[in-house]
Amino acid sequence: MTTAVREAGESDGGAVDRELAVVFGTGPPGVAVAEELRRAGTVVRMVNRTGVADVANVHLLVGDETDAAFVDDALRDATSVYV
Repeated sequence: MTTAVREAGESDGGAVDRELAVVFGTGPPGVAVAEELRRAGTVVRMVNRTGVADVANVHLLVGDETDAAFVDDALRDATSVYV
């Protein structure tokens, strides 16, 4: 079963459902994955500890991947995860 999410700012009327990918890490490999996913039309949520990422049009979460509660929140509604 695939869960779809709505892009931020879309209303319920006529909004397009999309897959949500979560990418842990915003270094060169994570950026390359995120950019490819965005080109494919996937909503991307990136996670890092600094809050800095050189990627356009992604949702960026700041936190520690060793914090289970944070990871649970980061993965909410995800259809795929890249670590």
